[in-house]
This record gives sequence, C-alpha cells and structure tokens, in this order.
Amino acid sequence: MLGQRIRTAVVLLALFLPALFASTPWPFWGFTGLMMLAAGWEWGRLSGLQGLRASMVGLLTLTLSVLMFQPGASSSAKEFDGLWMAVSAAWGVLGAMALARGPDSWVSLVSWARQILGVIILSLAWTA
Repeated sequence: MLGQRIRTAVVLLALFLPALFASTPWPFWGFTGLMMLAAGWEWGRLSGLQGLRASMVGLLTLTLSVLMFQPGASSSAKEFDGLWMAVSAAWGVLGAMALARGPDSWVSLVSWARQILGVIILSLAWTA
C-alpha cells in the first residue's frame, strides 16, 4: 500500500512541477482542474454514489469551478474581499462545529446535502 502511494505521489509530482513552472498559467489551471474533477468524483463516492452518478458530481465540481473562476479577477477585484472574509469566517466557525460534533454528525446529513456542500467547498478551494 505504501509503495502504491509513493508511486502515485511521484507521478503527480512529475505532472505538477512542469505545470507549475510553465511560462503561461494554462497548464497549471488544466492540471488543477483535472484534480478538481477527480476530487469531485471521490467526493461523490464518499457520499455513497457509484458509477456515473459519482462521475457527474466530479463533472459538476469542475463546471462550477470553471464558472466561478475569472482569470485576472483575483488580482484586481477588491469588491470580493468582503465575500472571501465572510466565507473564511464561516469556514472556520462551521469547521470547528463539525470537528466538535465528530464524523457521525456528517453521516446524519442527507446524501444530497453532503454532495452539494462538497461541490461548493471544492469549487471554492479551486477558485481560491
């Protein structure tokens, strides 16, 4: 199991580093977009979905991420500072509450709520 994780890390690093140091940002955006697709698929599987349904959660995650992202907007749009502060504060408070309640409280949420929250959280992470 450890050997498989090490091989996976080496392959991902071999793909990530050229994308990170490319002369344009497109390879990095593409690589991280593919990672969001995989993360959304995995989130769907963790939420109890299989096959095509889990793949659709991954596709929805990537689609929302791309729709939320505007190249260059993050460096010039000061009107979003308040939004990011509010989202960060909510993340801290809700994350602390989730940790205090434990993993059993997460399972008590209905499946569609877990899926929607996962897609939003992953998309916000990629946009940031």
